[in-house]
Amino acid sequence: MDMARVNDQRRMWKYIVFGLLTLGIYDIYMLWTMINDINTACGYKERTDDSCKSPHYLIFVLLTAVTFGIYSFVWYYKQGNRLKNVGEEYGVKIDEKGSTYVLWMVLGALLFGAGPLIAIYLFICNVNKICHAYNVEIERGETPGIIKEYYPVSPKDSGRMEVNSPVRPHADGTDAWSGGGTVYVNSFGTLNFISGEYAGAVIEIGAGDEISLGRNQNMCQLVFCEQDISRVHCVIQYVRTSQNEAYYYVTDHSRYGTIMNDSIRLRKEVRTRCPIGTKLTLGNGTNSVTLN
Repeated sequence: MDMARVNDQRRMWKYIVFGLLTLGIYDIYMLWTMINDINTACGYKERTDDSCKSPHYLIFVLLTAVTFGIYSFVWYYKQGNRLKNVGEEYGVKIDEKGSTYVLWMVLGALLFGAGPLIAIYLFICNVNKICHAYNVEIERGETPGIIKEYYPVSPKDSGRMEVNSPVRPHADGTDAWSGGGTVYVNSFGTLNFISGEYAGAVIEIGAGDEISLGRNQNMCQLVFCEQDISRVHCVIQYVRTSQNEAYYYVTDHSRYGTIMNDSIRLRKEVRTRCPIGTKLTLGNGTNSVTLN
């Protein structure tokens, strides 16, 4: 399915100049279309999570009016945090949080009224970044939630490998894997393979990092050969919060499924939270891994 590009070239000077020339009509049009583009570009990564989705422009105006302007601060706070979070999914650095825009609007208003303009300028710049990242991905035909970067692997010493290229499990003369070693991504969580092509292997994964598993070596870090494993079977992300809470997110993209704890088949294309100790079984059951 072809997806339309969104506008990633909004400019603050147009907001000011054209807004004055049209007595605010251009500003209404700009915010209207920007809300639609935010929902499109952010929703591409969020997919099933609608909790941060912005309401339609008319609802935004209505809620702002009945709350005497308070809702607009809430909107900028929520959408600002949304841009920052989705920026991490796209690999785009967004410095400002939702509170940044609110502080500029409230406290910055003391700077001869320049604060709100600074907040809007920062917001437009960050919306452009997210929209540009979205446009790049749809032009490449990428699937949301699947990471395209991979880490080639080359032997570093006996029993330990350095992550630089896709890992292959079979000693086929190219990227040999003998099992029992440790592949280092970052020293936080570990994927302990119980059975299958990587039986005995321990894959370390850093907080916030993702590892994709599948048969396609151009899209996956861990490459499998068995036909019950899809080209991109699943993506595993390790999460450690500031409260030192640890868990995983697993997104299934497969045809034959990913089973959690021998009983629950993960919903396809849905990011599922899995606690430490969860067992995942891939495809028909030959390959299994524990999330530690």
